[in-house]
Amino acid sequence: MAADLLIVVGVVLAGFGCVGVVSDHSERRRPRGTALLVLIGVAFLLAGAWRQPGGFRWESLPLAFVHVAARIVN
Repeated sequence: MAADLLIVVGVVLAGFGCVGVVSDHSERRRPRGTALLVLIGVAFLLAGAWRQPGGFRWESLPLAFVHVAARIVN
């Protein structure tokens, strides 16, 4: 379960970071903080994929979100 949590947190952080990088680029600012957010998100993704038993497949990403949501609700 910890691998699913790392993967979901990584996807969310990297997604928000990518949006921030585009926003910073459009306003002609240097994307320092948002680029760091993308790197942290990618690090979480890699850590989660490394800890996943049997490896990580992109087809299992929605199931990882469901597992994390069920863990939060319960």
